[in-house]
Amino acid sequence: MYLLSRLNVTATEAEVGRDMVVVGLGLGVSNPVFNVISLNAVPRRLVSSATSALQFIRQIGATLGLAVLGATFAQNYKSNLISAMTPAQQARAQSMFGDTLFNPQKLFDLVPQRLTTALPQDKLFILGVLKDVKLGLTQAMVHGFLIAAVLGVVAMVCTALIEEIPLRRATPEDPAPPPQGPDATASQGSTKKVPARRP
Repeated sequence: MYLLSRLNVTATEAEVGRDMVVVGLGLGVSNPVFNVISLNAVPRRLVSSATSALQFIRQIGATLGLAVLGATFAQNYKSNLISAMTPAQQARAQSMFGDTLFNPQKLFDLVPQRLTTALPQDKLFILGVLKDVKLGLTQAMVHGFLIAAVLGVVAMVCTALIEEIPLRRATPEDPAPPPQGPDATASQGSTKKVPARRP
């Protein structure tokens, strides 16, 4: 995440690919380890419950993390774009693009159409807006990746504090719990040895 937070407008596809490979390697190595840790810490009869709980926690964490980082990214992009333009430029861009100005995906789809029909002075202005949009996007992404890097450090500290449990080399069957209720009395009575009668 720290490598991704160092990207800027001039970053090449090779640099982005390198950083994504590093992130993928880290995730790929850590996920099986957490699976083994969680399954090793519970009795065999609770393995299915531990697996489902682990998957549920992962899904909740991914959903909340995506929502928080997405909202932070959108807010930072909007504030960065506004601060990069003067009030006159903001008004002109709003009249030209409307609310699409704060939606980068729709904006990049709309810009080629506007460039084909725009006057020369308008083309220069549109290109300047695109430059400001790219800068705002980059700054917003860097901020989001920094937050993710800090959360990653917190996760590493929490992982280091996990109690060490030796790995089981085998998974023997856990003893069955004693029966409860009236059936327990009947079963216990049936297991008592009856003395043999003398002839």
